[in-house]
Amino acid sequence: MLFLGIDLGASSLKLCLINEMGETQAHVHRPIASASPQPLWVEQNPEDWRQALMSALTEITREADHKNIAAISVTAGAHIAVLCDANGQAVRPAILWSDQRAHLEAEELRQTGLDIEIAGNQASPTWTLPQLIWLNTHEPDTIARSKSLFFAKDWLRHQLTGDNFTDSGDAAGSMLANHKTNDWDEHLIALAGVAHLHFPQLGNSNDIAGVLKPNLAAELGLPIDIPVAIGSIDTTTEWLCCGAIEAGQMSLKLASAGVVSLTNHDLAPAPPLSLYPHLTAGMAYHAAGMNQCSSAIDWLRGCFSPTQSAQAFEQLASQSPAGANGALFLPYLNGERAPLWRADLTASLSGMTRAHDIGDIARAGFEGIGFAFMDIIESFEARKLSQTRPIFLLGGGSRSDFWCQLLADMLGRELARPRAVDAAFGAGILAMQAYQKATRMEAKLLPKSQIQKVYSANPEAADFYRQRHQSFRQQRETYHPIA
Repeated sequence: MLFLGIDLGASSLKLCLINEMGETQAHVHRPIASASPQPLWVEQNPEDWRQALMSALTEITREADHKNIAAISVTAGAHIAVLCDANGQAVRPAILWSDQRAHLEAEELRQTGLDIEIAGNQASPTWTLPQLIWLNTHEPDTIARSKSLFFAKDWLRHQLTGDNFTDSGDAAGSMLANHKTNDWDEHLIALAGVAHLHFPQLGNSNDIAGVLKPNLAAELGLPIDIPVAIGSIDTTTEWLCCGAIEAGQMSLKLASAGVVSLTNHDLAPAPPLSLYPHLTAGMAYHAAGMNQCSSAIDWLRGCFSPTQSAQAFEQLASQSPAGANGALFLPYLNGERAPLWRADLTASLSGMTRAHDIGDIARAGFEGIGFAFMDIIESFEARKLSQTRPIFLLGGGSRSDFWCQLLADMLGRELARPRAVDAAFGAGILAMQAYQKATRMEAKLLPKSQIQKVYSANPEAADFYRQRHQSFRQQRETYHPIA
């Protein structure tokens, strides 16, 4: 019996097929392109998602024993709304979580206090509510032509089943739901100007949303009536890579965006940290994400060393000494989210001389992301929300021993990488849990940990980076003084 996890990421769509033991049987991916038609804008075409999904499904059914697929689950980034016409077709490109165009609308929401009071989170351009307010102001015809609202994972799942469900994770990320009642809030929906839209029905992440369409099953050679779980957002789903989760555990995600999360039984908002429901009943987690992580490394490589592979670029970085011979990189290529929440921040590469080489530039990039993570961890500590246990490493970037060890040194913390690290694997686990629930099959308990490797900080390196962090902050203040 096999279970298929589908993850729509910011740069690629990934499929992971696992067996009942949680062992990966096949893994395929397809690139997804983003567009930035104006500064601070980041959009994707949902039709590109659908085509990538169909292509990846075709490949995975060629490579694996696909006739034994018992269930499917889909995950994607949060805060990505898809406005559709009466036929379920997107009426415009989807605005991504890293988009900063709605920063003025977010500021106005913060002044009302309704964001935290009702939605339980502090408004920023990340959230769907300010993005919809922006669309009502600047593209009123788009809102008028729209008939229904989906979220990214749900729109993609709709292509498989025709359903329109969502879970509490995407509801929280939309900033259109009441965090106390866990239901859509009429006042926030009216504020967004979308009261006329058909909203998805709320359900549990491990509930079955529908079954695979018969014509699609026939086209792909899959069994008919494969159940598809409602699923959840990627950061929530990735926790399933870590085994059984307890309160007070922290994760650090290295993907297109960087995210730090901390589980807790306390459901109270802690702005500006984001609050999301956890898959484990009675538990929630606080999260803080940066706009650029591995995507910033890819940008540097594309600008300064386009013929090098990602692995070769990383190898060059590893050959440069700690501190990159004085080079500093501010990774704010599209403003910044946590913990600065400033759309006006821009990136810079400074401290350069003729003595520097591409290895120094590469290392400055990795260190710049590390300093941004240091800022985020300090924001948790300032709210007394940190902990001393090893931090779980997640996301594709965590497969890099160089990057993981560098972050352990920079953070002065022990980091632990699970055997599986991406949301596609977590979605496969969620598909299995949904199947077990639907068939009343005895659930197999996840082990408490599935750690593959632990990275310990070098005390001398940690001391060096604490001092270097001050230089990073001073450089940021030079370019972007706080008013």
